[in-house]
Amino acid sequence: MNATSIETLLLTVTTLCAAIMIGVGFLPHPSRHAAIWSSAFVCALVATYLNLAVAGGLEWVRAGAGGLGLLTLGLVWVGIRVHARRARSLLIPVIAGGVVVTLALALLGAAGATTVVIAHIVSAAVGATLLAATVVELAMTRAAARSSLLPLMVGAGVGFAFTVLWLLTVALNPGAEAVVDPTTTIPSLGSNMVDGVVVAIVYLVTALVTLVLLALPDAVPAELESNGAFDCIARERLARAQHADDTWWSVLDVRLDEPLALREASSSMAFARVVDRFALDVTETMPAEADLRRVDPTRFLVLLPRHDSAVRPILRTLLDRVSTVSEGQFAALRLSTSVGWSNVAVCGWDLDALTLAAGDACDAAQRAGGDRWERALVAV
Repeated sequence: MNATSIETLLLTVTTLCAAIMIGVGFLPHPSRHAAIWSSAFVCALVATYLNLAVAGGLEWVRAGAGGLGLLTLGLVWVGIRVHARRARSLLIPVIAGGVVVTLALALLGAAGATTVVIAHIVSAAVGATLLAATVVELAMTRAAARSSLLPLMVGAGVGFAFTVLWLLTVALNPGAEAVVDPTTTIPSLGSNMVDGVVVAIVYLVTALVTLVLLALPDAVPAELESNGAFDCIARERLARAQHADDTWWSVLDVRLDEPLALREASSSMAFARVVDRFALDVTETMPAEADLRRVDPTRFLVLLPRHDSAVRPILRTLLDRVSTVSEGQFAALRLSTSVGWSNVAVCGWDLDALTLAAGDACDAAQRAGGDRWERALVAV
C-alpha cells in the first residue's frame, strides 16, 4: 500500500467520523460538549486534507497540519471536561495553545531538515501529554456508564503507548527519525506511516463511539433509576427500615427554580446545558448509596439513608453548587434550586406519604423565593 492510498484511507475514515459526529452527536441534541467534539473532528478532517493535498512536499504545511491534529486531541479532552462539568474547561487556553503550536510547527517545518525532526519530536511529546490527559480525565469521569468511556480509553491508551515508543526509539537511535513522519497522522505518532495511520484510525473510531454515546441524552446521567425501579427499590428499603425501626431515612424533592423563565430567557442549547448541569450537580452531590429518580429534566426525587445532622451539609452543598456560575454559562441565567425534605421519623415509612410531604415542603420553599430547603414538619 503506497503513501497516497494510506492517506486516502485516513481521509475517508476522518470524513465519515466528522459527518457522524456532527449529524448524530450534535445536530439532533445540541450541547456545548458536542459542539467542541464536532470541532475536533473538523480539525482532524482539515489536517488530513492538507496532508493529502501536499503529499511529497511543502513540509511546513504538513508540520502545520500536525498542529491541527494536536488541536484535535486537545478539543476532545476539553469536551470531556465540559461534559463532566469541571470548574474550568480550559477551552480558550487549549485553542490558543493549539494555534501557537500549529504556527510553531509550521515555522520549524519550513526551516530545514533538522528542524523538521525537531517539529516531529515536539508534536509527539505534546500528543503524548494530551493522550495521557484524556485517559486520566476519562478515568475520573463519573457522569456516564463505564462502557461508554471504555472505547476512547483504549484508543487514547494505544495512541499514548505508540507515541512513547516512538520517542524512546528516537532517543535511543537518533537516526530512526529519518523514516518517521508523525505529522502525517491524527494523532502524530507511529514507527512508520502505516503504523501511524492505523493508530490514527483506531483513535478516531474509538473517539467517535465514546463521544457520540456521551452526546446522546440517555448517556447523562447513566446511574439514575427508572421510575418503576426507583419505586420498587425505595418501598423495599423503607419496609426493611420500618421493620428495624430505622429512622435514618429521608426523601428529598429537588427542583430547579423558575424552569419556564429559564427556558424563555435562553436558547434551546443553553437550556439543555442548564438541565444537564443541574442533573450532574444533583447526582454528584448525593452520596453513592442514595437512590435517585428523575421525575422530569428539572426535578429529582432522592431516597437518602442519612441522619438529620448529615442531611443538612448535603443540602447546603447542593444549593451552593447549583447557584455557582460555571464557565460557559449563559450570562443572563441565575440558577438556583429548592428542596423539600421529609423524614420517616415525622412522616412514617410510606413512600407515597414521604413523597407528598417532600413535594409540599418544596412548594413552600419555592413560594418563599427559592434557593433554599424546607423540611416537612408533619405528615400530609
